[in-house]
Amino acid sequence: MNSISDLLSRSQSSFTSLASSYEPNEEDRQNLKEFCKVHLEIKQLKGGVTQGTKSLLMKNKEVKNSLLEQMKQNNKDILKINDNKYVRMLNVTRTIPISFEVLREVFQNFNEEMMEEEEETEDKYLFVTSIVNKLKLMSKSLSTQIRVTSSVPRGVDPKDISAASHEIKQMSNMLDVNSLEIKNIRSLTRNDIKEKKTELENVKKNVDEYLQKANLSNQQISYNESPFTLTKRVTVSKPKINVAVVENYLSECCVEVESTMKGKRPKDLNSFFLKNKLKILEKLEEKLLLLPQEQKSNIYLRKLNDVQEQEEIDEEMEGEEEEEIDV
Repeated sequence: MNSISDLLSRSQSSFTSLASSYEPNEEDRQNLKEFCKVHLEIKQLKGGVTQGTKSLLMKNKEVKNSLLEQMKQNNKDILKINDNKYVRMLNVTRTIPISFEVLREVFQNFNEEMMEEEEETEDKYLFVTSIVNKLKLMSKSLSTQIRVTSSVPRGVDPKDISAASHEIKQMSNMLDVNSLEIKNIRSLTRNDIKEKKTELENVKKNVDEYLQKANLSNQQISYNESPFTLTKRVTVSKPKINVAVVENYLSECCVEVESTMKGKRPKDLNSFFLKNKLKILEKLEEKLLLLPQEQKSNIYLRKLNDVQEQEEIDEEMEGEEEEEIDV
């Protein structure tokens, strides 16, 4: 396999526009060539990091699973490795965005008993408080992780911590050594990758201008005698919905529903909201759908007929819920 330096030393490129009469000028050609060069340099740097850390990451995963299993069996959440090092079992909570599916599930299953579970309060909108508290629970992702650390839980005397077995000490030390090696491998190329990404963003602007002038979303490129496809994709990310946003809009919806009541007002306003929960949900969804969406464009380079590289691009784009727009 040719190295990047070998490819560049004999660099030749030709470009064929698809469905466009615009012919790239010399500046366009140079920008396309530079984009290919930098993109492949980044890919090579990242590939080196992946190759160097892959086996270490797999070993760490196995060690963490073994440590987690043993500590659960021994009913211990912290053990002493030495005077300055401990292996701990930590519960980590992560907040995740609220989806429309989760929102509908909460509303559809919500009932009077759930409101009664709340502490006694004179809150006029207990309905809102109850719904929000259910969403808070469903927007939390709890996981148990193993960490080797020099700290102990607050209020715990290190003298009261049991010593780890020889096997657990060995696994913890292996985890510590592997993690340090992974950190060192990543640090070797971190600055280079960062600089190259900045360089790529700068040349990407010029390539984007060319694609717009040529009215193209795809460009076939022959770079160093290898065929590539340059593809521009514009995506719209759905807004991230959190508890605070829902609480604000839900309160507005309840006020609006309350203002539409004619005749005698119900004695129990929260029961009235509960009875009309689907109507409130409909209003809430309408408001959430009007939240601003983020539009982003990116330019991808892949070698023709390279299935693995196409899967990597698709996986990168699946990080967000999005829909594709023709450009």
